[in-house]
Amino acid sequence: MGFVLVSLISFTQSINLSESVLQFTKIFTVFAAVFNLSVILMRDNSPVNLIIVIMAALLIFDAILIFINIYKFINGEIANILDIKTVYSNKNILASSIFIKLAFALFLMIFEKGWYQISGWIAFVFGVAAIFFMASRTFYLGLLILFLIFITYMLIVYFQKKQKHALWLGCITK
Repeated sequence: MGFVLVSLISFTQSINLSESVLQFTKIFTVFAAVFNLSVILMRDNSPVNLIIVIMAALLIFDAILIFINIYKFINGEIANILDIKTVYSNKNILASSIFIKLAFALFLMIFEKGWYQISGWIAFVFGVAAIFFMASRTFYLGLLILFLIFITYMLIVYFQKKQKHALWLGCITK
């Protein structure tokens, strides 16, 4: 709600009013979508797993599109690696989208069993490989921090529950 209010206040100092209206519309749309989703999930949180699986599937889809574009780049069909952006406006937004979706794959790896866990592993590996192929240096640091947080979490779970299989990444059972 704070972003919406700041966006409204920014109209008073706007240089380009049409750009300010466009920015406010984007912020309000995201706020409304998140608010609606939170209201739905507060009443019934059963769709959470469906949302997580869909986001992991989108991660795999984005990664496959990147792999296809990397193949085209290697064959000379794409002139510059910066032209690899699939459905996003540029390479950095694509990399950030993939990085955010890695959290959903991690959730499947840690908290689910069976084919959910396997699909989480597949999505995570595809996502990390896609980030490495895109040569997004900023997200290399993000992957390192994510890895350190994940290892710390796994060690905390291991020492709290005294379970050796908690040391195997993503092999925690409920």
